[in-house]
Amino acid sequence: AMILEAMLVTGKENVGGLVRQIQQELSAQKWLSTQTTAYSLIALARYYGVDEEQEFGFTYSWNESPSKTATTLKHLLQIELPVDNLEAVFRLKNENDFMLYPRLIATGKPAQSKQTEGANGFALKHHYETLDGEKMDINNVEQGVDFRVVIEIKNTENSNSGEHLALTFMAASGWEIRNERLLGESEKNEYVEYQDFRDDRAMFYLHLPPWESTEIKLSLNAAYGGKSYYPGMQIEDMYDNTFFARVPGKWVNVGVEEAE
Repeated sequence: AMILEAMLVTGKENVGGLVRQIQQELSAQKWLSTQTTAYSLIALARYYGVDEEQEFGFTYSWNESPSKTATTLKHLLQIELPVDNLEAVFRLKNENDFMLYPRLIATGKPAQSKQTEGANGFALKHHYETLDGEKMDINNVEQGVDFRVVIEIKNTENSNSGEHLALTFMAASGWEIRNERLLGESEKNEYVEYQDFRDDRAMFYLHLPPWESTEIKLSLNAAYGGKSYYPGMQIEDMYDNTFFARVPGKWVNVGVEEAE
């Protein structure tokens, strides 16, 4: 991006290759740092800003609806498409003499109990125990009981530096997270650099070199009786989402009959 900007400032031509390289990096399925993303966008803005305004357009259809035409003088056009079912067909026709780069972006939330376990680059395990260290079953916990979740993480990839990792633990609505830092009971972990405790979740930001492992303990309280959903947990590389590990959620009970 800095090379592209320097070439544009000095009036150099033949920068199309650099532009395409930056575009590919920005649209790749990985996360970039804020500085990298910002500087890349600045360089691309300078590149597109020196061109004369040129209208481009295309026709598209969504889910067999009648074709529509879209035109703009800007270099980017975003159209929101309604999602009525899980199966959809998108068709686009380029009406220009130059290349278009369409991208379909889908976002959503997984349905409860439909989450799946997955991992690439990390091994993520956990179990629950009493404050005395005895393993316990959380399908049916008595109301008012304090207990711990013990999270075991291992970096299983040489190619993953493990420098910028985020672990998120989501608590069931019937549980409360006990912030042991306020009670003076927290255990220090050499790999954890920052902790963020919220009402319904705890987030740990850490580094974990290749083939190293660590254990994180989090105290909980079975505060509210009834059946509630425990969303699970996930660890991921903050700048490369190809490295992750995910534990699916499940239904749990506090002071009532055992969850299904």
